[in-house]
Amino acid sequence: MNWKIDIDMSGRNTNRKRFYCLLCDEQINNPLCPNCIAEGFKQWIQKFPKKVEKQLRKRTNIFLKNYKILGNNYFKCISCNQLGSPICPDCFTDFLYQICLEEGLSVSDLREFLLIFDFNFRKDQVSNKAYPKLSETH
Repeated sequence: MNWKIDIDMSGRNTNRKRFYCLLCDEQINNPLCPNCIAEGFKQWIQKFPKKVEKQLRKRTNIFLKNYKILGNNYFKCISCNQLGSPICPDCFTDFLYQICLEEGLSVSDLREFLLIFDFNFRKDQVSNKAYPKLSETH
């Protein structure tokens, strides 16, 4: 399991589990599992042409399958109450945004994606990280 032990300011070992994302190595502070995010994403993509929906669904399922191999015993998801995977919501939504870009979704669709799926957990990094300026796309 990917967890670290915190030491408080007094030097005492607090033995509190802190879970870290395997992709970004940031602490997972918002335990929303990729499966729950993917369910919402799969509902949202139903509005696109079947070919695009099928490709987005396929790529999402491959991602989930690959990370399920690493285990689902990291944290309890605040939505489904199941033990979650070692991927933080930020990295998973970054992945979803990237595949939307690669599949050629329109600027208005990308804006809608951000409105729905950008939880803004990393407010200081989002604008500089995975999300290019929408004016630079399509």
